[in-house]
Amino acid sequence: MLRPSLRRLSFFLSLFCATVTFALLFSQPAWAQATTQYAPPTRKAPPPQAPPPAVDQQQFISYWTTETGWRTQLELRNNQATGVVAVTPVLRATDGSETALASVTVQPQDVQSFDVEAAIGTSAPQLIGAYGSVLLRYRASSFSALYAVAMVHGVGHSVAFHIDGVGEDQSEITGGAKAFGGFPTPPQAITSFSAIKEKLLFL
Repeated sequence: MLRPSLRRLSFFLSLFCATVTFALLFSQPAWAQATTQYAPPTRKAPPPQAPPPAVDQQQFISYWTTETGWRTQLELRNNQATGVVAVTPVLRATDGSETALASVTVQPQDVQSFDVEAAIGTSAPQLIGAYGSVLLRYRASSFSALYAVAMVHGVGHSVAFHIDGVGEDQSEITGGAKAFGGFPTPPQAITSFSAIKEKLLFL
């Protein structure tokens, strides 16, 4: 038999081992819970900034024509994700006169196109058989909200000229630039591209 002193020692050892085992078994879930509870909060992304307010914008297209053998089509694209763009096309003739056409409303991410001669109709007969440049007026938060292009087609021929809208009025360049003097009548235009290029140069 064990002496009383050894039995007491054995008892305390057993108690110590039981206490350590209990601590190991039950302290880990509490530690994990505390870690989860005090984890730093996830940062939220800042809200998107509101677009700047709409202001008056202008684009210029250097050429349109309703001369015999040619037709001009204007294409207007609204690049905005939201918000319509109302565009007022203004035809400038070679004598400096301006004629505003009916306003065109373009929905977001949509394209509107129209024939210039058809848009003129009977309201400005002096512009039939004429040519000049185009001014586009609209309101948007940025210039790039509108993409504009003129397509000048040779009637009955597979030829077309693509003229993008720009932010600078090219007819106001120092040195007396003026609208080029019209396109030649097809089919002569088809066989003489160099003549057309000369018409597209500003003096």
